[in-house]
Amino acid sequence: MATSRRRRRLTPLRFKRKLQLMKAELENLSDYAGLEDNRDSRWQVHLTWMLDHQPDLCRQLHQRKELGLWCDRNYQQALALVDQLQAKGATKDQAWDVAQSEIQAPEPPELEPANPLTPVERQQMQRLA
Repeated sequence: MATSRRRRRLTPLRFKRKLQLMKAELENLSDYAGLEDNRDSRWQVHLTWMLDHQPDLCRQLHQRKELGLWCDRNYQQALALVDQLQAKGATKDQAWDVAQSEIQAPEPPELEPANPLTPVERQQMQRLA
């Protein structure tokens, strides 16, 4: 004889408790927590570099609502390079130094940008990226 099991309704209180448990599990994963912390600061490094040295491209990407996606892709490229360098024997810090100098914040061009961002544009792009 088959017994049917009633599903418990997910009330707001149960949902909140379930969400708290899931957040606690994520916080316990030290690799995940460390990656998110590094991603935020390293992602910001490239955004700042872009705003300083490629304002016209930032304007175009911002108008198309792709500036954040651009920085995400750049961060993924940096992660891939870090993995490659670590596989070849570099330490994590050495690998990130190389990734930052080659991908995220390379040497700026000799010439200053023709149309630098205004402070208002810069703040808006940093907030919305």
